[in-house]
Amino acid sequence: MYSDTAGRIRDLDIYRNMTTMWVSFKGGKDSDYNDFWSHEWGKHGTCYSPSDKKCVGNENGADLQKFFTDTLFLNSKYDIYAALESADIFPSATKSYKSEDIRSALKSAFGELSVGLICKGPYISEIRLGLLGTAAGVAKNGDIYIPSSCPRYGVLYAAGAEDSRGLDLVLQEGESGFVADIQ
Repeated sequence: MYSDTAGRIRDLDIYRNMTTMWVSFKGGKDSDYNDFWSHEWGKHGTCYSPSDKKCVGNENGADLQKFFTDTLFLNSKYDIYAALESADIFPSATKSYKSEDIRSALKSAFGELSVGLICKGPYISEIRLGLLGTAAGVAKNGDIYIPSSCPRYGVLYAAGAEDSRGLDLVLQEGESGFVADIQ
């Protein structure tokens, strides 16, 4: 596991993309990014097999770069915010939604795939999309079971609100494929 994640990518284009697309809510200093990205790498990237050094070589940080590059690509391909917005679902600390309406909006935008909604109290803290890694890239797979913990009604989508962590996409490999985990 790397403890100097930001330093390993600082001179690469991915660093600029990461500071724009995968920000730390603790602040914008290098140490804030490093702590957050090192945590995400340790939790999700270290078990992501395409980033295994056997697959990408031993170049310093190549596995880390592969994981974050793939994750940023999926974040742009599966734009959760835009999908929800197109279904008139907007961040709010007071307007609540049905879990099924949120799932339907994502399936409408991305096609048939598994969606898991994880809540802390009434607030969405994670949105998980079931994706399967293939030799040709990442394919949708509606057959991956992803548990949900949100109530059927009264779900608050308050991205960035104090009671919500905001939503960021991370990629982790599970038994049935890759799970794009929007946290």
